[in-house]
Amino acid sequence: MDLDQIIGITLIFGSYGTMLILLVKSNSIISEMKRRRIERKRRYAKKKIGHVLEVQRATRHRRR
Repeated sequence: MDLDQIIGITLIFGSYGTMLILLVKSNSIISEMKRRRIERKRRYAKKKIGHVLEVQRATRHRRR
């Protein structure tokens, strides 16, 4: 093997390793974004349910 072949193999394996690292990193970023989106939806739903219950309590109180 001459120097050009060694450099070529090094470039191929180096770029493959870099690609795998970026793939793992992007997957972790995507899962973090999904987790945050789910948290936001839960918080919104909790507020919405709380508001609905509060309105129901207020209208029930007014009817009596």
